[in-house]
Amino acid sequence: MRNSLSIGIIDIGSNSIRLVVYNRSENGAFQVIDESKYAARLSQLVDSENKIDLDQLQPLIERLNHFKRICEIHQADTIRVAATAAIRNAGNRNALLTYLQQHTGLTIEVLSGEQEAYYGFISMANTMDVQDGFLIDIGGGSSEITLFRNRKIVNSVSFPFGCVNTSRTFGQSDPLSDSDMKRIQSMVKQAIQQEPWLTNAPGLPMIGLGGAARTIAKIEQLRTKYPLQRIHQYQMESEQVSDMLERLRDLPLAQRTSVPGLSKDRADIIIPGIIILQTMFQHCGCSHYMMSGSGIRDGLFYETIMPEAPIVPNVLEYSLRNLIALHLSALPKDHVEQVNRLGNQLFYSLHEDKQFKLTVQDGLYLHISSLLYRVGTIIDYYGYSQHTFYLIMNARLYGLTHRELILCAMIASYTTKSRARQVVAEYKEILDESDYPRLCKLGSLLQLAIALDKSETQSIESLNIQIRKNKLRIQALHHHGIAFEQMEVQGVAKEFKKAWDLTPILTSEL
Repeated sequence: MRNSLSIGIIDIGSNSIRLVVYNRSENGAFQVIDESKYAARLSQLVDSENKIDLDQLQPLIERLNHFKRICEIHQADTIRVAATAAIRNAGNRNALLTYLQQHTGLTIEVLSGEQEAYYGFISMANTMDVQDGFLIDIGGGSSEITLFRNRKIVNSVSFPFGCVNTSRTFGQSDPLSDSDMKRIQSMVKQAIQQEPWLTNAPGLPMIGLGGAARTIAKIEQLRTKYPLQRIHQYQMESEQVSDMLERLRDLPLAQRTSVPGLSKDRADIIIPGIIILQTMFQHCGCSHYMMSGSGIRDGLFYETIMPEAPIVPNVLEYSLRNLIALHLSALPKDHVEQVNRLGNQLFYSLHEDKQFKLTVQDGLYLHISSLLYRVGTIIDYYGYSQHTFYLIMNARLYGLTHRELILCAMIASYTTKSRARQVVAEYKEILDESDYPRLCKLGSLLQLAIALDKSETQSIESLNIQIRKNKLRIQALHHHGIAFEQMEVQGVAKEFKKAWDLTPILTSEL
């Protein structure tokens, strides 16, 4: 008998058709287990009467049946298929839907522009800890922009232009001429001026969703040799996007296909996408860009598993608990919760001493790291700290900036100051120099908390902690024997002293 279920989500976009398959275990933990993409370019199939000839749908039908077969292989309990602008705006939409259903057996939901914006917002709100901003999704045949405050939608609108149909109408020159660029900008400005609310919230970030935003981020990361291969939460300034536009505009299509990070199926449409993005950014008076790796497929998934309340209340804690649930075999529940509890108690005792200049955010990093420090044993116990670092860096752990993610991975996998210095050097573009002493302090503090339950018996029920003459005196209260833990505390004392200038001593007396 299966103890899990699989959910397939198919997004029929105007440029690409994407499949993602989620697996959800009995304890509620979920993860992506398969993904596929096909560049369909449906927007290019629209004729002068705004219709799509049914005879041109055979490649789409073949791909949908292929995606359906993948879902069947994974024994998907649910398959949701959603279509956006190309089919939504087609003059023969009903005929298209009937034809596709007859040849695939799939029921297709046609999303309105408002629904498309809503599902995009759900995906962003559940994966990024941003309270206020503009969310923009530039697709192949439409562009949605949403203003949100306190993680709630205030206004949203869908415009009938995207990368593909804009390129088809205005982007015929190669390289793109100044006049064609001005025509695209004029079209966008004329449309967005009809929405006065777009200028009512200057200074907010603009969050880019979808393939165009991901491509822009990937190009910039490769150009600058960004040390972290992670699109989600990547930040860019307006000048970087403008410079990218000029660099790409100078290249004819034949050369543009060789730009690192720019796939061949997007090389001919990326420039109109950037123009639309930058024009809206400037009109809204946004502060900077943040790129999201999620999309409407994720929004559809969250609504499927949580139909009554699809937006989670705490992004970080939700994704952290999901990650823990996925790796229960590597994370002995009672032990890591004991390490977490004792680590928090140690932290807040030291936090009260102003000389250490600890912040509440530091406590959050320790909280995350203490719950995940053993996750690397799912690969191998020996040398599990390096596996822990890799897994955290590549996990779907949301609600953290890139800097914060690296810090948590380093704290959770901390062994020595010298190794920490090596890792800091690798990510010097993202981390601050002040982060080195911070992670040494928190990493050694985590090692001390681990030592206090090295027997994994939760022997110590509570602690009395005092700082006396360069010593951190830890009195075990209501314990069931601490001889083993005392030896382990002695083992980590040297490294702890390097970071804190304190020698930890575990005793049953003060």
